[in-house]
Amino acid sequence: MPLFGLFGPPDVGQYKSAGNIRGLAKAARYRYDWVLRRDAVQALHDLGLEATGALDPQIVSALKLSLRDGHWKIREMAADALAELGAVEAILFLLPPTVDEETAVRWAAVRALERLLNRMPGSLPEEAVATLIRSLRDPAWWVREHAARAIEGLAGRIQDPRLIAWAARWLHDAVRADDYRIMRQSALNAMIALGAAPTVASLTTALRDEAWSVRISAAEALDAIHWEPTDEHLVYYWIAKGECARCTALGEAAVGPLATLLHDQYLPIQREAIRALATLGASAVPALLRALDHRDYWTRAAAIEALGLIAARHGQESIATPPLLAALQDRSKNVRRAAAQVLGAIGDGAALEQLLLLLNDHQATVREAAATALGELGDTTAAQALMHIGRRDPDWGVRRAAREALSAL
Repeated sequence: MPLFGLFGPPDVGQYKSAGNIRGLAKAARYRYDWVLRRDAVQALHDLGLEATGALDPQIVSALKLSLRDGHWKIREMAADALAELGAVEAILFLLPPTVDEETAVRWAAVRALERLLNRMPGSLPEEAVATLIRSLRDPAWWVREHAARAIEGLAGRIQDPRLIAWAARWLHDAVRADDYRIMRQSALNAMIALGAAPTVASLTTALRDEAWSVRISAAEALDAIHWEPTDEHLVYYWIAKGECARCTALGEAAVGPLATLLHDQYLPIQREAIRALATLGASAVPALLRALDHRDYWTRAAAIEALGLIAARHGQESIATPPLLAALQDRSKNVRRAAAQVLGAIGDGAALEQLLLLLNDHQATVREAAATALGELGDTTAAQALMHIGRRDPDWGVRRAAREALSAL
């Protein structure tokens, strides 16, 4: 076997085949070729997995050194390898990489800490727990989220009240203000697992979260501690529980919180909010009209549907139709279709001209809704246009709607 590095680079493949851990450990420090070092780290990992007895300390030592390698990929691989090999003796060596300049390394280090701390018997090293807490404020959301999940899993073994209070404080901040829903959810779960103040404050904050999953988790946790909602939190508690109908008992005070649900991507909650706002009637109209300017077409369409229900239940005079007429020209086909359906249902003759124009819309679903609406208006001046598209429109659904509308005139 040639002297190491004297007549060329080390042969990682040969060392691995021979089970030469000492040679691979040296190859992992070969400064001239990072790819060779990478292959050596991978080979050490593979030999460690193949071992039938105790993990060779030389493998652990070599991987510890690789946590300080000049190439980020090798630092990442070393952290992952130590975790997969269950090298709990390397826990303290994984703390510096959690503040590495490379996000991938920080993420690997946090993942490795989680796995190794869960394997570690007895009390947890305070330095390692403190490192996970610091990672709750990592610039990368996926690192923060994994740190929160690690704390949740280890919560029952964190005994130091100072660490618990520190973690609870930072988790509360994440629940209240983190930009990412998954992080808010994980932070909330960790707060619940820790069972430490300010749990109630965090949970009541989470009742107002934009994500349904966060809201329901908070409500269920509050129920578990037999919390009774005050007037300040009552409407948000009922919304979180999916009981929007109960909010209507609060009258106008419920309009704002219910209106925020119009852009909820969880359809059952949005449907509940629409029905509750329709029950509130005229008091909900200003908020619904404001929602027609929302950037999300989903919200605009939901607001139109709620306005239509209000008009149907409380009379056409309870809503202002000009915004609905303007919605017939919305950039979203879903909004144009919803506006046509509502204007037809309430029988607003002022929509006749624009509905006739919508018969030429490039979206078949909009043309179909316009044809149906014209039939509901019952104005015979639309007969010729309906007859034309009933014969010529390329879409079968539109032709059918036009024929049905003609028969209704």
